[in-house]
This record gives sequence, C-alpha cells and structure tokens, in this order.
Amino acid sequence: MPNYKTDTDAITGLLRAITQAQAYFITDANPRELFDELLSNLLILTKSEYGFIGEIQHRSSGVPYLKTHAITNIAWNEETRKFYEENAPNGFEFNNLNTLFGKVITTGEPVISNDPYHDPRRGGLPKDHPALNAFLGLPFYRGRRLIGMVGIANRPNGYDERILTYLQPFLTTCANIIEAYRVDEQRQKTENALRDSESRNSAILKTVIGGIIVINQECIVELCNPAAEKIFSYLASEVVGQNIKMLMPEPYHSEHDTYLNNYLTTGERKIIGIGREVVAKRKDGTPFPIELAVSEMKEGNDRKFVGRIIDITERKAAEQALIKAKEQAEESNRLKSEFLNVISHELRTPLTIMLGNLPLLTDQDDLPEPEEIADIAKDIEESGQHLLTLINDLLDLSKIEAGKMMIQKELFSMAALTNDVITSLQVIADEKGLTIETAIDDIEVFADSMRLKQILLNLLGNAIKFTENGKIKVTIQSIEHQICFMIEDSGCGIAEQDIPFIFDAFRQSDSGVARRAEGSGLGLVITKKLLELHDGQISVQSQIGKGSIFSFTIPQTRDEKLKKND
Repeated sequence: MPNYKTDTDAITGLLRAITQAQAYFITDANPRELFDELLSNLLILTKSEYGFIGEIQHRSSGVPYLKTHAITNIAWNEETRKFYEENAPNGFEFNNLNTLFGKVITTGEPVISNDPYHDPRRGGLPKDHPALNAFLGLPFYRGRRLIGMVGIANRPNGYDERILTYLQPFLTTCANIIEAYRVDEQRQKTENALRDSESRNSAILKTVIGGIIVINQECIVELCNPAAEKIFSYLASEVVGQNIKMLMPEPYHSEHDTYLNNYLTTGERKIIGIGREVVAKRKDGTPFPIELAVSEMKEGNDRKFVGRIIDITERKAAEQALIKAKEQAEESNRLKSEFLNVISHELRTPLTIMLGNLPLLTDQDDLPEPEEIADIAKDIEESGQHLLTLINDLLDLSKIEAGKMMIQKELFSMAALTNDVITSLQVIADEKGLTIETAIDDIEVFADSMRLKQILLNLLGNAIKFTENGKIKVTIQSIEHQICFMIEDSGCGIAEQDIPFIFDAFRQSDSGVARRAEGSGLGLVITKKLLELHDGQISVQSQIGKGSIFSFTIPQTRDEKLKKND
C-alpha cells in the first residue's frame, strides 16, 4: 500500500481526476458521463476492480436507500447484462441496508472489509456474482448532511485507513457535484411549475435551462456554451476573452466591474449566490430581461464565477399580457355594469310615463279633457315606440352575437330607400331647424334592404340627434364596384380619445352632449355588425364642436346566396 500523503503520482492523479470532473460539470456534461468518468478514475487511482458512486435518497417514510450515478458493469450472464443495459442509464436503486454498503448508509461511517466472506455485516451475493475479496465504502457529506457514498472492491492486498485521507478531496468533489445537481433539479422543478401556470411550452423551457457563461475574477469570459450563444446572438469565439460587461446595457455596463471588485474586497453579495432578474444586451444592442443566478467556484488559487442565464423575454411578455387581459376584463365588467344602468334607466323612463298616464285614461269619474287625452295618448305612444326600439336593438344585438342574424339580399333602388329614410326623419329635423342635403347616384343595390335601411336610420338619426343647428348631408355613389355612403353633420362631434371605441359594445362617448342624449349606445354597434354581414366596413372622422363624417362601403357585386354570420 503506497503512502498516499507523499506519493506524488497518486496526488497528481487525484488532482487530475478532480479537475476533469469540475471541467465536465462546468461545460454542462451529461451527469452519467461525468460520474462514469469519476468512477473510472477512482478505480484506476485505487487499483480496484469494480465499484459505484451513489446518492443517498429517502422514501416518503424516511427510510434511506442508495441510487447509483455510476456503477461498474459486472454482468456475469445474458440476464444480468440485459438488466444492466436497461437500468444503468437511470441508476440502480439498492434498498437492502443489511449489507456492507448499507452499514455506511445507516452509520455514516467508512466501512473497510478485507474479508467480506466472513464479515458479519455482509448481506450475501447473488449466485455467480463476481468474487468480493475486499470492500471499501466511503460516505461523503455536505456540511453535516450525508448525501452519498462510493464503494470500491477487490484492491490487491485490500484497503487500509490511509486511503481515507487521500480520497477526502475526491469525496468532497462528489458531494459538491451531487448537491449542485440537486439544487439545479429543484430550480428546474420550480421553473417548470411557473411555466405550467403561465402555459409556457417545452421549447421555452429548453431555452432557459442551458445558458452558461464562466468568467474569471478579472471579469473576462472563459466559457460560453451554445445555449448562451443563442440567447445573446454571439458566437462563443466573439465573447470568450472579452469583458463580460459587453453583454450588459448601461448603467450595468459601467458598474459591473465595480460590483465584482467590491465583492472580492468586502464579500458583500449583490448577485453572486442570489438569483434575480436583470437586463442584458444582445449582439444587435437590443436590451432584454434575463434571470441570472451566479455561483462561485475555486480552481486552484483562481476564483471563477458561473452564470446560469434564462431568457425571460416571453415570460415577461406573458405577464404583461395577463396584466393587460385583467385590465381589459375589469374594464369590460365596468362597461357592462354601466350599460345595465343605462338600459335600466332607458326601460324605466318610458314605462314610468306609460304607467303614470294610463290611470288618467281609465278613471271614469275624472276623465281629462279631449285635448289632454290626445297629449296623454301621444306621450304613451312615444314611450311605447321608444321601448320597442330599445327592445329591438337588444334582440338584434343578441341575434348577431349568437350568429342567428340572417341577411336576405334583393335588388332595389338605393335612392328610393334613402329617400324613404329621410322622409321618416324629416319631421324631427324640421323641429330642430336642420337642413338635410343629398347627393345620391341612381344605383341599384343587391343587399338586405331592411338591414340597410336600419343602418341608415341609425346613422342619420344620430346625426340629427347630435346636431343642434346647421345641416346634414347624405352622399351615396358607386366607386370601383363599391357603394360608398357618407353622412356628414355639423353637430357636437366626438372626442379624439373616444373615436377608437364608439363601435364597441357597452360604450358611449364621454362628451357631455352624448351623455345627455337618450339611447342605449347600441346603434353604432349594431350598425357595424350589420355592415360586416354585408362584407362592408365603416369609419368615422370627427372633431369636437365641428361635426362628424360617418363613411361606410358595401360591395356592389350581385351574390344570390343567403349569408348567415358565423
């Protein structure tokens, strides 16, 4: 047995094995390959025939068991060979604690057995299992917590306690690597849960896992893996050898070296060891959000800093989208409540008038004069018409939203239909002293005449309602297979901030005149939806105090099919 404390070759070999393992870990190597290499080096260093490196885990009941990260293939027949090939990649689980390795797990102490066959701690071997002539089991800890063990067997002349001190750095390396993978696994589980709650897809998860950049204590990049290349749009060759601050926008660009120097001098942590969101910079100069976790490691006398980087651009966008959707939902609920208040008022007012006047006509002992009866009847009729219009609007909107509104097309004169609309509204215009001018081409239109008349009634009625003096002009002409309508008024106009929303359900203009005017605010909503059923479009230009121009178009082509909105 060599003196491991003074054997230069043994010490050099051990350091080489540890350094190689750290390099594998830094470059994000496959864990199985890393531990296989560790085990291979351990067997060479100790001249052992076979062995394993395993992590100690616990069942839900608290009972410990061993899960291997690397184990020598000692299959002795076809059955065990197949069993090894199927299970080795994911690790074997050993639950029998009444064994030599089980004694390491239960006591947390090293086990040296140079005569396993007669050792009372042995648990026996399967039939035809390769001979076990000597066994060494070594636990390794993270602080005071037992997290794993190595087991090696069949060193010529057996094992003695001198090997325990020699292998201590190796055991510490195993402990550090397993703990790092445990932390990383827990971090990944947390990230997966967050992305599941935000409906993140697997492609994003693959992107966020891999970004790794290693820098030295002079802030110079020493390693940039492919995932980091993709995140920052740089090739590794463009980043390695450069100051890490090239990947940072201001003010972080100017302040980064100060942060690191302050940490190296005082030990005060701002990012190191703490995961946090920061802003990074791509090759094209675009800033973007990342989640950064920096860990420190030592390589000889040098200190290195490993940054694990997650591009959270899409996650932040999703968060903003959720916030916006929440705000929109709240606004929609507010508008619906406001709409219900308006509808309640619109229903209550005419009903109150009707119910208040009806007793005057039914009291035989105190009937009003004939002139008063006529006025009462007129009030009741107007209130009933108002109620009917409101109910029809609500039914129309409900039918359109449910996809039940049918468009029945026919050929008719646009001029004749428009004149009918103007005639029906002329009395109201005359009462306000308004002039209605027309410039209407004699056009035949193939459309739903009833719905087109409803559209014109809504738009021309609004023009009269919101115009106190001046004139209204109706223009209809055919341009490039489109029928173009324009209704221009000199009324109160629409505030600029209201224009994008006037065709939305449950909205009314916030202008004082619009708020004082009667109506549910459904006319323009229905108008827009009826035009969409005709493959038409509507737009508006307006200025407060100067009036509005509503323009819409429908195709002039003849289509004899019925159209139903889907």
